[in-house]
Amino acid sequence: MAVLDTAGRLSCTVMRLALMDEVTRRYAVLDEPSWPCPRDPTESPQSWEYSRVTDPARYDALLARRRVWAEVLCTAVGAQRADTPAPRAALREAAANREVLLRLPTDAAPPIWFLERFGRARDGLVAAVEIAVGEPRVSLGRLPMCGCDACDDGSDRLLEEVDELVLHAISPFVALRGEDWSFDRGVMTQGSGGRSEPWSFSELVRLADSLLAGEQVDVPDDARVLVSQGWGCA
Repeated sequence: MAVLDTAGRLSCTVMRLALMDEVTRRYAVLDEPSWPCPRDPTESPQSWEYSRVTDPARYDALLARRRVWAEVLCTAVGAQRADTPAPRAALREAAANREVLLRLPTDAAPPIWFLERFGRARDGLVAAVEIAVGEPRVSLGRLPMCGCDACDDGSDRLLEEVDELVLHAISPFVALRGEDWSFDRGVMTQGSGGRSEPWSFSELVRLADSLLAGEQVDVPDDARVLVSQGWGCA
């Protein structure tokens, strides 16, 4: 990103690599579900796959990955946590939720929320993990976006997407949220969504870079703005 100097880029990269190594190491010793992508990349899903979830319980792998991330951020970065647990026995019986809040002791960056959600499928409950930042919360993403067989790309890709969301949350970024539009720009990713962005994409990119640089700039009238300098990237 333009607003990060070489030292800032290096610091962020080193931190992300070290955290990923530790998450990978801890997760590898767990006995969690894993499965391949059910089709060749050139193949299209069958129509009946959109209404089927072969094994809802396998998405528990998302919960395990989220929990490993919370442990690593506490031990390696010094995050403090508060959570509202649900009994494990109840998780497969009802749409129980769990919310875990992680914050740095100095409040140097917005806190991160790990939210566990459960949705009903025909054959059981499907676990989902949502990553949000700040108070009030700004959602950065939820996985899986859809748990049906047609949208399944295998467990490796699913875990990669969780990792990318967490790394985005702890890296420098700007999140803009309007009434029916959104824009995100950070070290890990950038993108927009919604039906009626008030400014062009290039204008929003310039705005985000200015906000990350600490400049006082005008923002769209309906925009809610969240700026994070990252967890230890300075």
